[in-house]
Amino acid sequence: MTCPNAELLSRWADGSLDPREAVAVELHAETCAPCRRKAEELRAVGAWIVSAAEPGPACLSADDMAAVIEGGRVPFHVRACPRCAAEFRSLRNIERKATLRTPKPAAPVTAWVAAALIFVAVGILLVLANRQERTPLKDEVVRVIPEKPPVVIPTPHEPEAVRVKPEPIPVEPAPKPAIPPTPPAPPPVAPAPVAPPVVVQAPTETPKPEPPRVVRPTLVEPARAAAALNVHSGGLLSNADGKWVKPQRIEEGMTLRADGRTQFDFAQARITLDGASRFSVSKDEISLTEGAMSAEVGAGSKLTLVLDEQRIVPQAFNARVLFCAKPDRFVVEEGSAKWKDTVLHEGVEHSVKKDRLEAQKRRTLAAAARPREALTWKLDLGNANALRRSFLQGRLEAGPEGRMLVSEPLKDNAVFYGEASCSNGGEEQPLYTVKPNTAIRFRYFVTQPGVFELVTWNVTKGENFNKPLEAVVRQWTTMTVYVRDIPVNGGGKKVTCDTGDRYTNFGWFVGRPGMPSEVQIDRFEILEIER
Repeated sequence: MTCPNAELLSRWADGSLDPREAVAVELHAETCAPCRRKAEELRAVGAWIVSAAEPGPACLSADDMAAVIEGGRVPFHVRACPRCAAEFRSLRNIERKATLRTPKPAAPVTAWVAAALIFVAVGILLVLANRQERTPLKDEVVRVIPEKPPVVIPTPHEPEAVRVKPEPIPVEPAPKPAIPPTPPAPPPVAPAPVAPPVVVQAPTETPKPEPPRVVRPTLVEPARAAAALNVHSGGLLSNADGKWVKPQRIEEGMTLRADGRTQFDFAQARITLDGASRFSVSKDEISLTEGAMSAEVGAGSKLTLVLDEQRIVPQAFNARVLFCAKPDRFVVEEGSAKWKDTVLHEGVEHSVKKDRLEAQKRRTLAAAARPREALTWKLDLGNANALRRSFLQGRLEAGPEGRMLVSEPLKDNAVFYGEASCSNGGEEQPLYTVKPNTAIRFRYFVTQPGVFELVTWNVTKGENFNKPLEAVVRQWTTMTVYVRDIPVNGGGKKVTCDTGDRYTNFGWFVGRPGMPSEVQIDRFEILEIER
């Protein structure tokens, strides 16, 4: 609907509008901000008039107020009392309008708004007068004197001949609202002439902006990444609705079960699982929850094994690591592994507890699955005839499982402190000739932390090939290194190791000048390992 006129809006504001029309105006005011503000201003004026209608004990009577207007001197009470101040201004305006002077232009207020405010204010006073039986007060200004003519206030410095009689304002009876019913109105009381109220413009309130709607994000579970598994034998099953079925897609975090003895590649490691073993994978982690497993972890792998709440990390920085495990126990067969800051001893079975690992006196786990391998040469430290044909650098001593080769300090060497090595003594009969899967396996014991380096001479290329190693200190540890993974000496020729290259000697170097260290070797083999 279009905006209602001032009369209709004022009647809706004071509650005297017909209920059906009131519903229409209310619906319009909900969507029209200007009309809503006007109605609020009208209600504010009505509330002010009601609050200021009752005079106080110190308020001026009608005669006193006329004398104040005639004398022109305003007492302090009239300036301090809102009711008397409003009556004073109202009567003074009436007195000024009775003169023949030309009125000054009105203030820049919308005319119809002012008229509507006056109309609704008078209407509210009359309705209140009709609905209440008032008890005359001692100094009441407004009195009901039906036969007495209205008070005429002479204008100062003007003849009293000019007098204005206010015209009675017709008051429409308020209609009965349909719901709820109101009690019958009391008998009408003759209204007393009331001076027009002073129009007080209510402060315009700036409409508050509606609070922004809170949009709750919809939680969408991210899709799981596909697990990087490459199955070589056996199969994997996943649980779907209580049944183990072959999954169309293997995802990280998915609980899997081995369908028979299963072997697969994951995180640069060859994993072998017993039948019905259960596990899950995530990035470089594998968590075993049921059954048994073993693994050959390749050099450079970042695999982590999770058993219960314990995390075990194979130390595969330079060489492979072999281990086997069940959910409650673990053993390193070759190489080394760390649990927290502890390096686990090779060949020692550890029981997995909730908050720790405990070394056991005997082993119960079966041997780890190994790739097929063939031994091509072995240094026999217990064979005197074999040692005569080999040129050794170092000394022979008795070890825990037999004799061992021990490094000796070097003289006039600016790079290393000690050396232990083996050579065939010539180029015609090399120690080994490189094949695609040629590997060197040895067991060592280093006495002090520091430099530990593997060096071998490639007679075909006429250059040393060196590989720095991360040594486990004061623990016997087995290390297997593929020959083609040993890089050429950084300060030598720019050559590579190729199939068919011949090698004539092999050595281990430890420590730096001024930083003594010792290495002990009790096992040295050349093998062909299937990769």
